[in-house]
Amino acid sequence: MENNEHYKFEGYNPDGSKRFVSKKSYPNEIKAQIAAFELNLKPHGVIHKVIAYKCSKCGMWHLGHHKGKKLTNDDIEKIKKQYEKFKIVHGLK
Repeated sequence: MENNEHYKFEGYNPDGSKRFVSKKSYPNEIKAQIAAFELNLKPHGVIHKVIAYKCSKCGMWHLGHHKGKKLTNDDIEKIKKQYEKFKIVHGLK
C-alpha cells in the first residue's frame, strides 16, 4: 500500500515492509480544530505543530503535522489563547 491522504505511516512490519494505518477523520472543521488544539497543548505530546485540513478526496477533516514547524513555548502560549478564543466564538466549554 502506498501512503496517501487517508493513511499514515506507523512503523514496519516484521517482514520489513512499511505499515500504514487509517487516519482519523472528523466530520467538520470545528471537531478537527479542537482535536488539533488539544494535541498541540498536550504536555510532551507533539514536537511539530498539528494542523487540521479538509481532505480533497473524501471531504472529511484530518490532522497532519506542519512540516518544519516545531512547537516552541511561545507557540504553545499563542495556541492556548487561540483555543480559548475559538471556544468562545463557537460557544464551547
